[in-house]
Amino acid sequence: ADCRLPGRFLVPERTLMTPVRRFLLRAFLPSPGVIAAIAAFVATLARPNNPDTLWHLAVGKWILAHHSIPDISRFYYSATTGFGYDYSWLSQTLLFGAYQWLGGAGVAILNSVVAGFIFYLLYKLLERNSVNMLVNFVVLGLALMTISVYLSGRPVMFTVAFFTLEVYILSGF
Repeated sequence: ADCRLPGRFLVPERTLMTPVRRFLLRAFLPSPGVIAAIAAFVATLARPNNPDTLWHLAVGKWILAHHSIPDISRFYYSATTGFGYDYSWLSQTLLFGAYQWLGGAGVAILNSVVAGFIFYLLYKLLERNSVNMLVNFVVLGLALMTISVYLSGRPVMFTVAFFTLEVYILSGF
C-alpha cells in the first residue's frame, strides 16, 4: 500500500517503515543464536559437580601465589606420573580468579558464560548449513546433553570453546 505525505511525492509505505521495523526486531526480538546461548547459560548455571574442580582451583591458587607454572606431580596423591608441567595453567588461573572474585558462584557463572559462547557459535554453524530451526535446536539439545560433563569447572571447557570458534572461523571461508 502507498501513502501520500503532505507536500511530497508518492512513497511506498514499506520503504518508510523498514528501518523502524528492523530496529524494533533487532532490539526486542533476540536471534535464535542468542536464545540458544541463553538456554545453554541457564542449563549450565549450577554449582560444578565435578570433583576435579577443587584440584584445578588449588593449582590456580598456587600459580597466582607463586607466579610460575608448577610441576603437577606435587598436586597428585601418588607420584606415579613423574615430572610434568601443567598445560592447563591459564584456565586454572581463570577458574581461581572467578572463585576468588565471587566464590562458587563465580565458577558457575564462568562455566555458563563459556557454555553460552559455545552454543551461540554452534547455532551459528548450524544456521549456515540448515535453515530448519527445529532441527537446529534438536541438535543443540543433543549437544548440550553430551557436552555438559565437560562444562563443569574443568579447563577442557575452554578447549571446546576455542575449538568451536576455530571451526566457526574456518567454515566461513
